[in-house]
Amino acid sequence: MLRSKVEALPFDVVLYTSVLSVGELTLGIHKASQEHKEKLWQRTQEMLARFKDILKVTRQVADKYGDIVAQVSPGQHIGQND
Repeated sequence: MLRSKVEALPFDVVLYTSVLSVGELTLGIHKASQEHKEKLWQRTQEMLARFKDILKVTRQVADKYGDIVAQVSPGQHIGQND
């Protein structure tokens, strides 16, 4: 079985994730077929346990997001949460 990139990291590496990433994982579980939901939920919880914290969306983060999106050229698209 292939290990996730997170699982492949040494345990002394400190990891953080964002509320958006956790939300996307949860959405994926909800959209999965009924037969896969429990396994996906369990695997997601195991992976998220490796993270020290979930980073909050602060004013500084929101401003940076606006700065980045403002630099996207007309006609160029980036993912909604990217």
